[in-house]
Amino acid sequence: MLVFVHGRLAVTRIQISIEWFRLFNLANMETTEKEKRIQRFIIENKKFLPQSSIYSLKDQLLKLTDEQLEQVEWVKFKDPTILLIISIFLGGLGVDRFILGDTFKGVLKLILTFFIVGAIWWLIDLFKITDKTMEYNYNKLMETLSYV
Repeated sequence: MLVFVHGRLAVTRIQISIEWFRLFNLANMETTEKEKRIQRFIIENKKFLPQSSIYSLKDQLLKLTDEQLEQVEWVKFKDPTILLIISIFLGGLGVDRFILGDTFKGVLKLILTFFIVGAIWWLIDLFKITDKTMEYNYNKLMETLSYV
């Protein structure tokens, strides 16, 4: 049930409780230390990862040993908000693509900046850069999981 509050949509406490129950399966209050670590990791990093991958990520993390989980906890993610700000000011020069490790598209975007195509590409990237950053972070985490 959604409630209209001060021009914004707000989610009722019931929906929030259901979402937390579904995400972390809090029906069983006797969670192990490993499950608590995984829950903490997901809560701390959910703004860096695509929301659609959170549930499958939890299942993958539960399969890890404590040593492997410790290695995963050290993975540093790029902040989508910071990358959006960088894209607004320096995206026309391809800096956002360089930061995400896409050197070819960064150089191409830099070259095309002198033409109208570069400006159009910059405008499109403004809307897509946060999703691309989350996708980059997810791929980085999956790569780390494949090595541990």
